[in-house]
Amino acid sequence: MAFASASPAPNSMSFERLLSENNPMANKLFEAWKSLDDVIAFDEWIANPDRLDCNYLYSPAHNDFWLIDHGNALTGDCMPHWALDKPEIETYNTLFESVSHLKTHKEKYLMKNKADALMERAKVIDFSTLDAENYYKMIHGSADAAKISEFLEKRINHSVKLLCQKMGIPQLI
Repeated sequence: MAFASASPAPNSMSFERLLSENNPMANKLFEAWKSLDDVIAFDEWIANPDRLDCNYLYSPAHNDFWLIDHGNALTGDCMPHWALDKPEIETYNTLFESVSHLKTHKEKYLMKNKADALMERAKVIDFSTLDAENYYKMIHGSADAAKISEFLEKRINHSVKLLCQKMGIPQLI
């Protein structure tokens, strides 16, 4: 899993385009995507409502998907409208909604465990230096790095609970 703003390989394409070409491998690739649950948990953490098929690329050279277009997460003009200044707020998770009906009860608990592990790794991030390279300004000119870092740090404590609510399973401690 990696962020990308350009195609990682010359023959990579958006998953949406791969599906539209009626490629029989497309659904098999998606079903075999080892990082799917991690991406769902990541999108919950960053409150990304917009992980559509066109927002990830498939790279045959890497046999993996590359995440692109995080414009509706965390920043920009949408933040006040979605109350993203409140890390406990529930947001839509398009990728989760696209697969939730396929998940068994056991698979939901496995997804919860992966989300727990991701949030444990996130707890060691030094949020004061997260944007040392000023990339937030490249995402959106009005981005406030301190607010984004504060949101991400506080959201760690809410992400798994919110995901469990979506899945309809209790969050066991």
